[in-house]
Amino acid sequence: MSLESPEKITLFAKPGMGEVEQIITETQAGRVKFQATYWPARLYNPEYEITLVPDTPVTVIGRQGITLLVLPVNEMQQSNLEDQEAMKQKAIAFNRSGWAQRFGSLFGSRLN
Repeated sequence: MSLESPEKITLFAKPGMGEVEQIITETQAGRVKFQATYWPARLYNPEYEITLVPDTPVTVIGRQGITLLVLPVNEMQQSNLEDQEAMKQKAIAFNRSGWAQRFGSLFGSRLN
């Protein structure tokens, strides 16, 4: 008896836009239209308590076998906004530390 491992999840480098054709819930896979073709699809994170109804736009972020992995569009936008804010805060902190070092070297002491 052979044990089959679950199919590997592949995340796309660039997410795409799709549209729900058949209802998708956290426990039920459905179908989406993606790149002019219809595909089986399921929620990427089955912990979402959401029902995606036909004509709902979704973000296609990857696949598992031939099943596409989707997120609600608003979920992906929120994630991107959080990522952008985190990057902005890192850049601000980096710039502040750089200026502190420059002024410190000008005045002979290090500013924090």
